Amino acid sequence: MKRSFQALLFGAISIIFISGCSTGFSAARQDVSESGRFQTVLDGDAVLDRETGLVWEKAPSRDIAPWKQSRAYCSEQVIGGRKGWRLPTFEELATLQDPTRTNPALPPDQPFENIDGSGARRYWTNTDFSGDSALTVGMYSGGTLPATSKNERHYSWCVRSGEGHDGISGFVKDIGIEPAQ
Repeated sequence: MKRSFQALLFGAISIIFISGCSTGFSAARQDVSESGRFQTVLDGDAVLDRETGLVWEKAPSRDIAPWKQSRAYCSEQVIGGRKGWRLPTFEELATLQDPTRTNPALPPDQPFENIDGSGARRYWTNTDFSGDSALTVGMYSGGTLPATSKNERHYSWCVRSGEGHDGISGFVKDIGIEPAQ
């Protein structure tokens, strides 16, 4: 019964997200038609998405890890001489998808490298789903994927700036430290 409810809830969340995805970042979107959506920054190690204002690592690692390790991996990264990286939220990572393309389902002008669009693996998000699972995003067809056990092993694609989901307080709790009140 619990699994059926979770599946139903996830289905409802997916429908709401997919129907509202194109407007999810509408307030932050910029007109990028003249200069292109993506700009390589931080000595070529990262990519600024001018549409959302997020900065993504240009070439995510092809190593796979469980969710908790992936969160730690991003928080420890120094990319382009900068710290402050994290796993993206489900909504943030989905903004990179182009549902009209496959393998990978990314916009045609994207400068990213090392992206697995085969469908064999997914990318972790920082979006928790029911405590023992988190949402993942695949880059094969631009679709959403079900919640995944946090013990499974997937890729990490680090991002910085923008607003995160359960930022530092969640990470601090994960490593066994209670945040200051």
